[in-house]
Amino acid sequence: MCGLDQGGVECPLLWRIAYDPLLSAIDSLGMGYTMSTPPAPGKAPPSVSDLTFVDDNSLVGPGHTELTRMIDVGTEFFGMHGIEINGKKTELIAINPTYIDNINYGGSLIQPQVASKASRVLGVWLAADGTAKTTAAMAMKETETSVPANGGTRRQSVRCERKGGRTSAIVKGCYT
Repeated sequence: MCGLDQGGVECPLLWRIAYDPLLSAIDSLGMGYTMSTPPAPGKAPPSVSDLTFVDDNSLVGPGHTELTRMIDVGTEFFGMHGIEINGKKTELIAINPTYIDNINYGGSLIQPQVASKASRVLGVWLAADGTAKTTAAMAMKETETSVPANGGTRRQSVRCERKGGRTSAIVKGCYT
């Protein structure tokens, strides 16, 4: 039997143990996205190369070359451990690209998402165009499918806020 179960309370820890060599190898490449905010005195700017929870992985890089290198490391790791990549569940989001090409991952050719299409990354809706309009639309669609247990009516509203150059969508809903 290959793979790890996902049902038990111990599973997140087991996935962490199993994936630690992969995540360490990707991080050691030093190809992650570096935050552009000023770092604390005496500290390097924070850099992130992956976002991972259990078996849900998101690689983060500043460009095509870096992502391709990280994917190569991941492909080698998965191959050595008998883990198959589902190309149908793989998405490529390019934010502010000057040029982005398809990426080969797990034997599948992955095309970049349309900038206005939102994708879910570890439970958060993200669109490459960076607008809250796309995120708000996805949040509204998701909450419309929620039905209260008591059969009541759901009222909701979406408000977009702009603070410090960032736009956020806030969804509020209540049952009556």
